[in-house]
Amino acid sequence: MVAWLGLAFGGALGAVCRYLVSTTVSRLLPLRFPLGTLTVNISGALMIGVLAGMLGAGLIRPAVDEWLWLSLGVGFCGSYTTMSSWSLDTLKLGLEGYPWRMLANFALTFSGCLLAVMGGYWGGTFLVA
Repeated sequence: MVAWLGLAFGGALGAVCRYLVSTTVSRLLPLRFPLGTLTVNISGALMIGVLAGMLGAGLIRPAVDEWLWLSLGVGFCGSYTTMSSWSLDTLKLGLEGYPWRMLANFALTFSGCLLAVMGGYWGGTFLVA
């Protein structure tokens, strides 16, 4: 029961943070490019990488604290990152006649998130070593 509460609280907090970060970035940098969503996806990949590196998350060793992983990794990061919003933003760029921006959003998000999760994982394992 406690794990479910942590998951629900983490998910609610992640959703609020996603909205705040995405809208703040989009308001500060009003471009015809979904920088708010890109920022959320890359920072979420970095966060889950750090958590996985610090807690193990079953990648190399069993998770040290299942409640913490469920609350922060699954709950917070799971609702904070916006893959569905990213997919829609990417499609909209193509439909609005911006095929190069659509491809740029795909490439930047894919490579940025992969590099962020790798760097976060390395950093997280370094922090607990």
